[in-house]
Amino acid sequence: MHGSKRFLPDPLLSGTYTLRVSKSSFAEKSVEFTNGKTSYAIFLGNMTLEYSVQYSLPVRNVTIPALSYVYLPFTITNKGSRTEEVDLSASARNI
Repeated sequence: MHGSKRFLPDPLLSGTYTLRVSKSSFAEKSVEFTNGKTSYAIFLGNMTLEYSVQYSLPVRNVTIPALSYVYLPFTITNKGSRTEEVDLSASARNI
């Protein structure tokens, strides 16, 4: 690819190609396509990049008795190819 608009070389030689799209903090996606001898444009479809870091915490509210502890099923997943920094915090609300 070249230039600020990221065009593929013209003409693209016949063959099978893999196009990879990546952006910081997003999971990389790729699509494979074959270019034949026709001069028709190749529509590769829309590519939506997902955030690389996803989290899951199925519990929204929890009451913890005084002087006790609780385990919460919290999962963080990094689907990207780069290391991502994640900050966690918790706060207590007096009732």
